[in-house]
Amino acid sequence: TDWNVYNEPAGKDWINDIYIESESKLWLGTKSDGVRTFVNESFDSLLHSEYGYPSNTISSIGVDNLNNIWFCFLPDDEGRGGVSYWNGNGFNNFLLGSAQNNVNNVFIDGQDNKWIATSEGFTVFDAQNNSTVYRTTNSLITSNNIRASVRDHNGNVWITTYATGLNKFKTSL
Repeated sequence: TDWNVYNEPAGKDWINDIYIESESKLWLGTKSDGVRTFVNESFDSLLHSEYGYPSNTISSIGVDNLNNIWFCFLPDDEGRGGVSYWNGNGFNNFLLGSAQNNVNNVFIDGQDNKWIATSEGFTVFDAQNNSTVYRTTNSLITSNNIRASVRDHNGNVWITTYATGLNKFKTSL
C-alpha cells in the first residue's frame, strides 16, 4: 500500500531488467543508457564509452556462482549485440554471432552454466566459460531465434523461440 517512485535523473530511459545485489544496491539494464546502478537511492552510470561493453541497450541481467553480473546486449547506434559480465573491476565481453545478433536473455543454472538466448542461436557457456552454440543446423532446435530459457527440477532446459514454439532440451550439463 506504500509506494516509492524513483525517476532516473534524465527522465528519459526505460529500465529493461534489474538485479538486486543487496538492500542498498541494484543493477539496472536500460533501453538506451547502458548499465546503471541504484545505490542508497541514487542513480549512477557505468558508461559504455568508459567501460567498453558491447552497446547501450541491455535486454537481460543474471548473476553467476562467483557473483559476476552478466548482461545481454542488443545492437544499437553505439554498438553491437553481445554478452558481458562485470567481475567487480570491469567488463569481460563475448561477441556472439554477427554484429546484428540480438542477445535476448541469460539464464544461469545451479551448475554455473550460462544459457544465452540470441536471434542467431542458443549459446551455452559452462562454468569455465567455454561455449557451445545450438542452431537448427547442428541440433533439433526449431528456430535460431531464441527468446528465453529456464531449467526445470529434472534438469531439462525449456527454450522459447520466436514463432516456432517451445523446445525442451534434455542435457547432461
